[in-house]
Amino acid sequence: SPENSNDFNPKGDFSILSYDGTQIYLSKNQAKAIQYMYTETIKGNIYLKHKDIITASEGSEISIMELFKDKDKIMGDLITRRTAMNEYRLNI
Repeated sequence: SPENSNDFNPKGDFSILSYDGTQIYLSKNQAKAIQYMYTETIKGNIYLKHKDIITASEGSEISIMELFKDKDKIMGDLITRRTAMNEYRLNI
């Protein structure tokens, strides 16, 4: 089930994630992006459009890389890019 895969364990508002044995503390905008991705993923929408994730974050960043630039284990680990498209998936 999504809750147990990779030890992904979002807390409440998604500001603290437990992922792959690590606690990750997120900003409000980062948390909104992950929450959106999580909600869509458990609905079965695996690949999500870049612009939809950025819109959901409600931040000023124009890219997902920029949004998560200060966080280890997010880009390329928790979130991977589908190379042929500008789409991303949450690896849970």
